[in-house]
Amino acid sequence: MSSTLAPSGVKLNTYAYHNFQGIDSSRDKSSLDTGDEQHLVDCINATCDWRGTIVRDNGMKLRKTTIGTVRHIAFYGRDLAVWAETQDSGTALIADNGATLVDIYDVDAVISSTVFGGKTVFASRSKPLEYFDGTEFKQSKSVSVQDPAFAITLQNRLVIAGGEGSATKIKVSRVDDSEIFPEDEEPDATQVTKAIYFDIGNVIGNQGSIMGLGKFENSRLVIFTEDQGVVYEMSTDNTKIAIDDSIIINAGTISHNTIKEVGDGVFFCSRDGVYRLMRSSTNGITANIEPMSAKVTRTYRKLVEQVSNPEDISAHYDQDEHQYHIYFPRSNSICTRLTLNLAPTDNSEENKWSTGDFNNSQCASALGGVTLFGNNGQIWEYRYSENIVDEYPVAVVTTPILWHGNMTEIKQSHSMLIQATGQGEVEVEAFDDAGKILSTHIFQIQDGSVEGEFPDVPLNRQFNRKLEHRYRGIQLKMTMKGKGLIQILGVAINIKK
Repeated sequence: MSSTLAPSGVKLNTYAYHNFQGIDSSRDKSSLDTGDEQHLVDCINATCDWRGTIVRDNGMKLRKTTIGTVRHIAFYGRDLAVWAETQDSGTALIADNGATLVDIYDVDAVISSTVFGGKTVFASRSKPLEYFDGTEFKQSKSVSVQDPAFAITLQNRLVIAGGEGSATKIKVSRVDDSEIFPEDEEPDATQVTKAIYFDIGNVIGNQGSIMGLGKFENSRLVIFTEDQGVVYEMSTDNTKIAIDDSIIINAGTISHNTIKEVGDGVFFCSRDGVYRLMRSSTNGITANIEPMSAKVTRTYRKLVEQVSNPEDISAHYDQDEHQYHIYFPRSNSICTRLTLNLAPTDNSEENKWSTGDFNNSQCASALGGVTLFGNNGQIWEYRYSENIVDEYPVAVVTTPILWHGNMTEIKQSHSMLIQATGQGEVEVEAFDDAGKILSTHIFQIQDGSVEGEFPDVPLNRQFNRKLEHRYRGIQLKMTMKGKGLIQILGVAINIKK
């Protein structure tokens, strides 16, 4: 708070709100007013960056129209997209080059993918493995039909799990050969590179089943059940494959497609939130899981409840933007995104959460700086601020109730200041603590700066409006529209003394 003198001679107290920290649903909107390091009630289609600035999300360019809903998307090479598309009678596999497998899976099938031996490999529970070689789709030639729910690549082997009748069994292919699994090996085979399997039933010690597979560091296989995780040290030499009991994971996953490598750790979604598995920063030897979503636990659980099958929840990591995105499909056409904006340092307190509904994206995949999103009837390509795009999101940011230091006194406001930069329009609606609308103001942000090159403290980019109201507390809803990148650095309200 600071004191100023208005041109009319009225003495004012200025209450500034800045250094925004993303959404926080762990507390009521009436108890979130902190001024500095201010959390938000809503941050939709926008994120709070590491400096505490609100930044509207970038736009997208339409890449392709589809018949049905894109449920899973992957890459073959850098430029060729391959996806699973739910249509009227089933789920098809389709590639950008026109290759198609119609109704290869059920309508409600959950599909996962990996890349092995120059092929994109698709897996779905109770169905054989399917391979895309860049030209066409081919089914696995394994003598014994492999029907896993999940597949990943590790140590030059294809690792699969979740097949019928093998809830706790892991199958590992022969080194450099995704067509040879344990059933295909000769009974007297002795080579250390042969295909093998192992069962974690006695390791987990309960009636759980495998729910997902992840890769930790270069050689560790993370096997997630409903309630816990087990880690194996993998190798091209079978005699060196062994359980790593120094890593304890006391949380399971709800969806294989949320397990992603992020930096030197592994992120995954459990029943109660998002966790990260990583090495201890203290000794670099032990590894454990760290909860990442305490501030948004209520929001997270509410979104999980709205998805009929939690295994449909998916995620992707954008390493260019340092964001972990989670997609909660509530229907074929409605989906909510929950995003964790990671700090450039390893301080989890600086991580910030936001949500999104732009184009109702159901899934995404990123490779080589290209990010593709799939929804009901379309595939979109994410574009950075300097690129030309077809559509920009409408971003909505809502503050908690701002009390200006006292929750009981009546205040008399004089004016409002918003500090913003970029190109576009910001509509600010003001409500009192009872939810009654007080006023609406439109700010045209046309500062002429180059997109993507914004000063940290643009004092000459301040926009003032009269705001003459009486209230105990005030809540602001800021809607960002238009074509261009928009940033909001701070908001201030002048109160008459």
